[in-house]
Amino acid sequence: MKNKLAVFSIISLLAASSAFVAIKENKEYVPISAYSTSGLPTTINLNDSDVETIRNYYSNLNSLSESERTGTNLLKNLKPILKNNQKYYSYDTGNAIWQMYEITDRDWEKSPASSTTYGTYDEATNTIIGYQYGSNSSPKNNPYIHALYINREVDNLTKAWGNHNQDEWGINREHIWAKSNGFETLESTTGGARGDPMHLWAGNGNANRKHSNDYFGYVDTSKSYKDMGTTYSNQTGNRTGISLTNGTSKVFEPQDTDKGDIARAVFYMAARYNDLAGNEAVIDGNEPNLELVDSGSAPSSGYQSTKTLTGKMGLISDLLEWNEIDPVDEYEIHRNNLLFNNFTNNRNPFIDFPQWANYIWGSESGTKYASPMIDRINDSGLSLSKSKITINPGKEVKVSAVTADNSGITWNVSDPEVIQLDKTTSSSGEEITIAALKVGKVTITVKATVDGEEIIKVININVVEEKKPNYLMYAAIAAGAIVVIIVVAVIYTKGSKKTKKKITSAVKKVAKSHTKSSSRGNKSSSSKKSTTKKKK
Repeated sequence: MKNKLAVFSIISLLAASSAFVAIKENKEYVPISAYSTSGLPTTINLNDSDVETIRNYYSNLNSLSESERTGTNLLKNLKPILKNNQKYYSYDTGNAIWQMYEITDRDWEKSPASSTTYGTYDEATNTIIGYQYGSNSSPKNNPYIHALYINREVDNLTKAWGNHNQDEWGINREHIWAKSNGFETLESTTGGARGDPMHLWAGNGNANRKHSNDYFGYVDTSKSYKDMGTTYSNQTGNRTGISLTNGTSKVFEPQDTDKGDIARAVFYMAARYNDLAGNEAVIDGNEPNLELVDSGSAPSSGYQSTKTLTGKMGLISDLLEWNEIDPVDEYEIHRNNLLFNNFTNNRNPFIDFPQWANYIWGSESGTKYASPMIDRINDSGLSLSKSKITINPGKEVKVSAVTADNSGITWNVSDPEVIQLDKTTSSSGEEITIAALKVGKVTITVKATVDGEEIIKVININVVEEKKPNYLMYAAIAAGAIVVIIVVAVIYTKGSKKTKKKITSAVKKVAKSHTKSSSRGNKSSSSKKSTTKKKK
């Protein structure tokens, strides 16, 4: 009995230690069947387009009359620009969309271009030459992914290849405009709306399933709703319920950091896929007829749009607000340019000119449209050094803002009990200090008037408790180890040769497994430390 107890104690101790090491590792990803490589470029241009290139892309708008550049006429006239020379990739055949995510949806901080091993990164030209795409059976570079609905500031463990299931750690191809809302007919030979990466983003599998085909909007949390954050630690602020705006629509509300990205993707779909000009010969799954609405809910089953039946998505009023409170950031700009330069040959105009959404659906729809030749691209009249900050109570961080004409800037905190600013006004480029007072989420509204136009941007701040080591757990593990060692030592010195052999064999077997786990953990940690941020 003592012999068995000794062997069991050693195995339990080492197994527990292995499990403790595994806590620090990324979760294992469940592989799915491999796909074949489909014609994607092997030379990847990582440079963002310059201002002149972007303006030239939309230059056909400049010759139109004022009436053709306001309201839905602007929407109608954007369509041929977005459709002309657009490249498509199959959603069903091959593996193009999944492989595209390695570049377009890549987390460039966790997986910088310099970390590429299957291909060569040329820093001088900011290109990757001879890039090799992966698959689940052969992940190759397997970069980290900037997936929707994930709390990327805390525990983004999502990689391009591995778990593609609809669960906590899975990654899906999220149709931001749900395909059942207007292009239910599935076309397998070409991409069309179903495979358009401008709205087909990498997203958390569980949140994708919960989103289903619901419209987007604020959820009324005073009524019954489902919050994914209460179940999954890596998902925060994603919920489904009844619309706070109209009290009737069933809506899905994403976390704050995804709100603007989602709004602009929905705006793109309404601009790219409509029949406002009435010149589409065929409306089908590739070329649907889509419309944004501000009421109603998505149907329980999918449907195909027609000449007279539009595919609907909403809610406009909430999406317009999200476009303002979560402004275009560097990641979104870079993704837009990566698609344009390498894959689709078209752009999302609402990332280039976010103010155009108001010219079409908002309060400015009846006012004079400003020409792309003078409009600011990405609202670059005001730029922030940081747009998202995670900080611990008692800590400080410095931020600054720069205006195109060196005009002054005002700063306003939504909750001064959570954070405090050392000043509320600053000159262009001047640093201000943010002091975190207590746990909570807060926003700073940054305003400036540039060339007579008021520009507003937002900094999202999350003040979280600092995680401290669990010394009590370490002490318990150490104490348990000492007890087991004493017991084993006593039994080992008094036991027979056969008993000693069994104990030694058990120790070696479990220790070998423990060593492998530790090596994987160290390798992962070392890899993370070696990657450095490279701005694209």
